[in-house]
Amino acid sequence: MTRVFRLRCWAIAAVMIGGSFTSLGAASAATTPSVVVNITTSGILWDNAIRVFFFCTTAACKSASTSNSKAAVAAIQGLQQDLKAAMSAKLPAPYAAVVNTLNLDVNDLVRAVDSINSTTNTVQYYGIGQAVDYITSEIAADVNSLTSFEVGKPTPFASWIIGNSGALNVVQRDLGPLTSSKALSTDAAVLTDGLGALRAIQRHLTGPSPLFNQRLASYASQETVLLQSKILLLAGKHASLTARQIVDQQKLMNVALRTLSQLSAALSKAH
Repeated sequence: MTRVFRLRCWAIAAVMIGGSFTSLGAASAATTPSVVVNITTSGILWDNAIRVFFFCTTAACKSASTSNSKAAVAAIQGLQQDLKAAMSAKLPAPYAAVVNTLNLDVNDLVRAVDSINSTTNTVQYYGIGQAVDYITSEIAADVNSLTSFEVGKPTPFASWIIGNSGALNVVQRDLGPLTSSKALSTDAAVLTDGLGALRAIQRHLTGPSPLFNQRLASYASQETVLLQSKILLLAGKHASLTARQIVDQQKLMNVALRTLSQLSAALSKAH
């Protein structure tokens, strides 16, 4: 596994994510299936191990790169093993839906990490870092949801939003070429990274606030159209939107994102 370093710039102020995630830390309920307990017991620890390796910035962390690499590999394998058992079990609601989403997230993570060996340039490395960033954010949110179900309580908004917050921040960081008149065809790779984060958001629209879910779904859908159109334009192909329309609509999307951030702040405090 090759190291991928990248600075993180969390943009959703109300739901900033630190260097590691914190689980809800509740005791296991007697009725929780054992395959779910296995995930809630170790899932956040494994997720943190993966992030420590990929987003190492301190001298102490860098000096332990070999052990961190081994820990990250073991973490991915641990997630895969527990999810294999969970996917084979006939889990009741509400566990089944979250486990299925978590399995898709881990599969995406494995594909991103496996692509490192075939990566040939810095843009591709950047894309891998982006993918690991938002996927591990979503994995943490999935585990938090399972932990809430384990104790028979609704998932707190602040515990759920860390996933989509991470994905939204990746989208924001990838918007540079979207409205730039100087964007090159090679910039399409960056916009494609943003599309990956938007896809992750669109399968994580089950938060505790129906209003937030609705507004986030609308944002993700509209932003997807803008990125797809710009990718086509950069390839010299016809798109549903012109470059001018993309610029104008992105201004509206920036307003929508600020509104989401404000709503997120209010919901995080209320729950």
